[in-house]
Amino acid sequence: MPVNCKCSDIIKISVSYRGKRHDVKHPNDVYSYLPKKWSTSKFLKRGYFPSGLTPSFSTNSYSKNYTRVARLVKEISNNAYGRTTFSFPRPGLLERRRTAYLINPIAALNVSNVVQKNWSIYKSMLSTKTKCVIETSIPMNDPEQLRYLVPAINHTKLYSLIDHVHSAYNNLIVADVQAYYPSIYTHSIEWALAGKKYVKENFIHKCENILNNDKYKAGCELDKSIRETQEKETYGTPIGIDSSFIVSEIIGKGLIGDITKRLEQKCIAEYFIIRHVDDFYIYTNEDPHKIIGILRDSFREWNLQLNETKLSIHTPNKTRDDLWVYELASFQADGEDDEIELSDIVNASLIARAGRETIGYQKIDYWNLERYFSLMRTLQEKYNNKSVVTYALRRLHFNNRIDPLKGYGKRYLFNPEESFYQNMDSQLSILAVSYPQYIDVIADVYLWYYIWRRYRPKHIKYAIAQIITKMSDSSSHQFEMMWALWLARYFTVELPSKAMESLLVRLEDPLIALQALDYAHWWEGATGISLTKYIKEFVNLVKNGNTNIQPASTLEEAFTSKDWIFYYSLEFTPLKEAQILQLPISNSSNGIGKYIKTMKDMRVQFFLWRKVLPQIDKLLGVSRHGRGGVSAKVYPM
Repeated sequence: MPVNCKCSDIIKISVSYRGKRHDVKHPNDVYSYLPKKWSTSKFLKRGYFPSGLTPSFSTNSYSKNYTRVARLVKEISNNAYGRTTFSFPRPGLLERRRTAYLINPIAALNVSNVVQKNWSIYKSMLSTKTKCVIETSIPMNDPEQLRYLVPAINHTKLYSLIDHVHSAYNNLIVADVQAYYPSIYTHSIEWALAGKKYVKENFIHKCENILNNDKYKAGCELDKSIRETQEKETYGTPIGIDSSFIVSEIIGKGLIGDITKRLEQKCIAEYFIIRHVDDFYIYTNEDPHKIIGILRDSFREWNLQLNETKLSIHTPNKTRDDLWVYELASFQADGEDDEIELSDIVNASLIARAGRETIGYQKIDYWNLERYFSLMRTLQEKYNNKSVVTYALRRLHFNNRIDPLKGYGKRYLFNPEESFYQNMDSQLSILAVSYPQYIDVIADVYLWYYIWRRYRPKHIKYAIAQIITKMSDSSSHQFEMMWALWLARYFTVELPSKAMESLLVRLEDPLIALQALDYAHWWEGATGISLTKYIKEFVNLVKNGNTNIQPASTLEEAFTSKDWIFYYSLEFTPLKEAQILQLPISNSSNGIGKYIKTMKDMRVQFFLWRKVLPQIDKLLGVSRHGRGGVSAKVYPM
């Protein structure tokens, strides 16, 4: 039975490509925006570490120098590397976390080499067009150059697209994969590229022995390189690194092919599917329960599970759940319109990168600010699984998310007066204590007023102290702790001695420890008070195995463990007390030891002690780098 596709004439899509908006004439044309080539240097610079880390973490020097260790990486026989966990909050108020990973740099380079070598095969797979299906998460180069790859269509465009298609069908099935990235079976990469039946019947253990099927070999090599990033585990692909985005899309293409084949076998013809990563929006005029049964069977075939808690069926009268965006966007203050000349604040280079010469804003007074914060909090409580605070704060600092030329009836809400800033400082500090998961976006507002008016926050000191005191017992709040410490360091906030002593003796997590030691080095110089006793106590806890940081005897051993970034970064620490934890290289003439020595000689660093914030981030905000859903692009563009 032929597929009856109703919607190709009513769908309009636009994407941002090379700095310009492009209308896509047909849904399948979106596949043309896939990168023509894979760039290892861009991947290592912008797609290697997960989003959401503080500015202290950087892969820039590795992206510039990786060619000098590329040959050494090929010679290293080790094929199992530990990975450092990074916990950050999901959108909203609920205590839900997402875990990303800082992959070992040797394993990351191996993955990139495999993708670059086989990119034509992966690209061909991702470019495959399926009738009555559009896949909005197809990877494309990030036009803002914050990440290497981003989905071709952002969430706002996706929601509009969902509305357009829904008008042509009676039912909408909303479904997703339960714990998609952690559940991916790495061997299913080969299934997606070469076919599950073929791979099962022609299984070959070593990739190099696959001679007669390039797709199978390309899948095997990617499978093997992914397993190397996670100590040979076959379930899951690391969250946070852009190569996993490619893997998830390859599996997603395989799922779509399997689902449409089963629909055809069941003679279900009236449907249209939108897939965005692991989210499936299936429109139909037929029995939706039959399609749900097909979804369950298809997911099981790929060793995945349907997320039953999010499964739902809707009719066209369903109300959109993102109306809070328009409530905030339509907020009007009572003040007059004004304008800022960027040339009065920053140089010509930054003006060019900002994309405009002037900033239009509406002057907001204290009472309107309170009203806006009240609206923000009310909507955040109502939509407790959405990033309401993130979106609302975008209007309070320059960030390139708001452009009057793009409409949406909104302007920035600023006030240059110092008395207003003092009131806003108080409001933001209360917000930071109430919602510490938004501390990076709160930092953006502070950064804007600092670069515009040179105002420094005063109340934030108490908020930071509360966050650190409240969360220092738990290594699961890495994001909040690291940002609180970074913010304290950047705005030269001197925490009380008791808070510092308590923090240092309770350090357990490698990422928080790096940020805390960096802050402690500054704090000693600023206060003139020695923290030697407490840093030594932390050092002894690490040496005795009484923290989550595993003790090691050589740098090679530490470098292949989950704590690789902690021990490697200590090689560059200016803090003398922490240098006691520096480890020797047992063999610097070959293998991992030679790789580490070469990296050190080039001063390749992944944690930058005494990091100076780039001017562009001071202007546009550090949180624009996003964090996989919390600061994702859910803003009208």
